[in-house]
Order: sequence, then C-alpha cells, then structure tokens
Amino acid sequence: MRKSLLLFIGIWCGLSFCLPVYSQVEIKSFTDNLSPTLNGQEVIFSCPLTVTKTYYSSPSGDIILSPDLLYSPTEVALPGIDANNLATQNNQRKLTLKSSDFTYTDSNHTLRTGSKVTGLRGTLYYSNGTYLLDPKVQPVFSGNERTLSPGSVGACNLKVASFNVEYYIAKKDLWNNTYGAANQEEFTRQRAKILAALKGLNADVYALCEVGEGNTSVTDLVNGLNEVTSSNNYAYVADNDYSESTFTKNVFIYNKTRVTPYSSLYKFGIKGFQLRQIAQAFDLNSNGERVIITVNHLKAKSGSGSGNDADTGDGQGSFNYQRITQAQLVVNTLNKLTTYYGDPDVLVVGDMNSYSMEDPIKVYTDGGLVNQLKRYSPSDYSYVYNGNVGYLDHSLTTSTLSSQVTGARPWHINADEPFYLGYEYTTYYSADPYRCSDHDPIVTGLNLGANVTGLGYAEAKDADKLQVFGESSQGYLTLCAGQIDRVELLSASGQLIFSAKNATSGEYFLLPTTALQKGFYLIRAFNGKKVLTSKLLIS
Repeated sequence: MRKSLLLFIGIWCGLSFCLPVYSQVEIKSFTDNLSPTLNGQEVIFSCPLTVTKTYYSSPSGDIILSPDLLYSPTEVALPGIDANNLATQNNQRKLTLKSSDFTYTDSNHTLRTGSKVTGLRGTLYYSNGTYLLDPKVQPVFSGNERTLSPGSVGACNLKVASFNVEYYIAKKDLWNNTYGAANQEEFTRQRAKILAALKGLNADVYALCEVGEGNTSVTDLVNGLNEVTSSNNYAYVADNDYSESTFTKNVFIYNKTRVTPYSSLYKFGIKGFQLRQIAQAFDLNSNGERVIITVNHLKAKSGSGSGNDADTGDGQGSFNYQRITQAQLVVNTLNKLTTYYGDPDVLVVGDMNSYSMEDPIKVYTDGGLVNQLKRYSPSDYSYVYNGNVGYLDHSLTTSTLSSQVTGARPWHINADEPFYLGYEYTTYYSADPYRCSDHDPIVTGLNLGANVTGLGYAEAKDADKLQVFGESSQGYLTLCAGQIDRVELLSASGQLIFSAKNATSGEYFLLPTTALQKGFYLIRAFNGKKVLTSKLLIS
C-alpha cells in the first residue's frame, strides 16, 4: 500500500510539470498597457478604475469603467475641434464590465458613478475599438457613497435650492407613459421621493423646473413639503397660471418664516413659454435684505433641429440657437429686473441644458454674470449622460451679489444613481431622495447684507450722487443713483463709447465693460433733469 501511494505521488508530480502554467497580464496603466493584442487573455488591473456609467436595468447589468471620471467634452473644452477630440479620447478610455453572475451593487442595491474598484480581474475582449472584461473574481467597489444631506455652502443666512424635478405632474387626468408618472401608483412613488429630496435640501427658497402647468402640481408640492416637515411654513409664489396640461413650468416655493416675496412674479420667457423664465425678489425676514432670483429652463438638446437649430456637430447638440437666444434674454432682462425690484443683486439658476463651455453659458459670463459653481465646485457636475459628467444646471450671479455668495454645489442624489432605482420600477424602490429625478439639485448659499456697508448702497440712492461698484473684470459694473433714465460712457477724449436707455427708469443700471480697453472714462447718468457723472479707470 505504501509503495502504491509513493508511486501515485511520483506519477502526479511528473504530470504536474506537463500542466499549462497559469499566466495573467498585469495592467498597471489603462492608457499605456491596454492593447487589442490582449484580446482573450486573463488580466488584472492593478490601477484603480472609476465607474462612469451605471445607466443599466439591473444590479448585474453592464457598466462602464474608466481611469477616472470622464467629463462631457463641452464641459471642459470649447465646442468644435477641441470638444470633438476630447469625445474621441473619452471613447478610447472606456472599459465595459460585462453582465455576470456577480452582483456589483451595495446593500442599497446601488452602484454610483464615481465609485472605484482596484484589482479587477477577468478575461479581456476587444472588438471594434471597444474593450470588455468578463470578471472572474467578485469586484469590490468603494467611494462616493451616498450622503443624507447636501454638503456645506458656508455660513449663509439664505439657502437657495434649484432643481429640475423631472415632470412632476400631480393631476391624474394627465398621467401617461410619456411625461412623468403613468398612473396613481407611479405618482405615489414619485411624490415620496421628490418630497424626501426637498426635505433633505432644507432650503429657504426652492426654484424648481419641470413642474406641471396650472396650480395642481405646485399646490401638491407645497402641501407635501408641509406634511413631511410637520409645519405650515411653505408657500408658493402665485403666477396666475390655471391651464392644466402636460407642459411644464418653473415655480418658486419658499419658507414663510425665512423670507417674504417682494412685489409680484416677473415672467419673461418667449411666447408660449413665459413661465420657463421667471423671476421673483425675496426679502430676508431677519435683516430686510433683498435678492432677486430668476429660474430658467432652456431648450433641451434632444430632437432634430433645423435651420439655425440644426446640430452643427460641434458638440453642443440641436437647438443651440434657441438656448443662446434664451440666455441672451436673461442678460437683456437684468436691468429690467434690478429696476422692477429695486435691487442690484440677481441670482440666475436653473436647467440650462448647456455645459459650462457652451455658447449659452458664455453669453451669461460675457454679460457680467459670475459662475458660482466654477468658483466653488469647479470639478463637480449635476448630470451624467453616456458615461460623461458635467453641469447642465447652473448658479450665476451679478457681480454685486457675488461677494455675498458663501458657496455653491450639487447634491449627488440622482445623476450618480442607476436608472432602475427610479419611481417607475418597484423591485428596488425606496421612498428616499435617490434617483427621484435625472438632474442633481444645486444649492447656493448667500450671506445677504455681508458687504452692503462697504459698498455704500444707501448713500448711492441720493438723487445727487452716482455710485459705481463692482469689478470691471467681471464684465459689468453696477451704477446706482436716485433715478437713472439713460447712461452714456465717454472716452477721455470725449468720444461716445456707449449709450443706452434704462428700460424702466429706476435706481440701478448694469454697465457692460467687456469690450473696454485700459484707460480713463467718464460715466454720465441722466434722470431727466440732472446729469450725474463719475470717473472710471480700467486698469
């Protein structure tokens, strides 16, 4: 027996030298080491990979990985050649993790964009420019975990949340399979998620896009917010809209204990969509300071535009001309708003359907608005599309308000989450904020009145004085006097450089400075009876 056992061991050891030696290629750098020649080979990624796309239909579906987050080309590059080159690079930096028997999600049944995995191992396949990995070992993801509330926006006395709530239509006669909930069950689930998000935002003012027209939907939101906060603190700004339809509009909901609306809602959207671009001033109850908020929902990229709105292939998609026109309308309306509400401080928010380097956002910044998200959260995003991240939702201010901004950032409750967690599905449904919409809300913190004393607003309202404040480098200066009907700008030699009427004579006027060269200028403000002057140095 002992001899037989020794003979068996000897034979086994001899055969073992004939077995194939297991080989595994180590990928240390996605860019440098990944190659089509590895097709069909076992590989291990010692470099970390980042989840860039989770828009699949189940917890074991295909996901997209990359060395790091991939930005939408026009979020970080100019439209045209630069953006198109970046789009090509992004496609070359994607790896599909094959659907398998492994579960890629955590205990909440989610796998979020931005999560990372190290030591990924499996069989690599390459076909038509695309890499795919069939995992052989359970991948372990970590990072970018959910948060229960938005991050801090600094020591503020007013918090504004802007949010596209993705077709919140509360009227059951309008439910269908195209816009919003399809039936009572879906709406009940949608409502619970949206209200959880609004409660978590805990804002003083909510500036919302894609709320159903008429009063039913906004009334339902206000009632629901009062319910979940066990209060009667919330109300909405009346807009005299009574036509119920599947069309959507923008609305303001506010905390009555924190702010009071000043005057009435200002509608300035294009014909048929007046409520897609609205403004309202709010006075802070604690100190009487005022801010004007305008929420805008610009034309979407989807669909096939024609003529000026055709997709030119520069990365900005269809209907860019309409979005430019709508953005210009905001800039052109700034002076009317500051006059109508009697204050120079304007916050411009909403779903602009434009990434940060696209033409409509340039219209804003060229018009003197300061991009607060690029100031406070430049590497972040509010939307994920086709594995690329970027800001479609924005927060911008006039230069006078910029010094009173304490922070601006998104709350990642939607863009990072897989689609199957939405209210349309029941398998993994939870009445929480996550995947209540496709856009992330944006939170902007304001400390109203922080710099008012230094700017001398009260003094400027003297009819005999012209006050000029702001930074010319921001593209605009704010003029303030007792009344301004018309403004002229002259060069040091007396040449007329700029002349414009104040649309509705008031105390404030925004003077564009983008095109001004270095040198001395003379500003003249007319109020019908007097001419007020001030010197200006562009250095």
